[in-house]
Amino acid sequence: MSAQDAFIPNPRSITRCRGCKARIFFVSTDRSEKMPVDVAPVPDGNLAITEAPPTRGRDGPLPTAVVLRKGQALGMRYAGLPVYQAHFRNCPNADEFRKAARSRRK
Repeated sequence: MSAQDAFIPNPRSITRCRGCKARIFFVSTDRSEKMPVDVAPVPDGNLAITEAPPTRGRDGPLPTAVVLRKGQALGMRYAGLPVYQAHFRNCPNADEFRKAARSRRK
């Protein structure tokens, strides 16, 4: 993957966090769960995002997030590739959403 192949969120997929109003987009995790991610790449991020394969229809599959080890994240930054962070790393209301998700699973 080269820097020109780097993931950039689709502007139509960008939304606002209901808690803090920050700009976010959603990805799918390795457990097939939705996770909010900050729109802007960050220097200390630990997520690589890959575009989902195109599908027909309006709402295709979500991009996929892969958690990187420190060396992997460093290598991506060195190569000029963006690394992202989960939005709940800095959302002041993150605990409210975690509690809601836990109660839905019960």
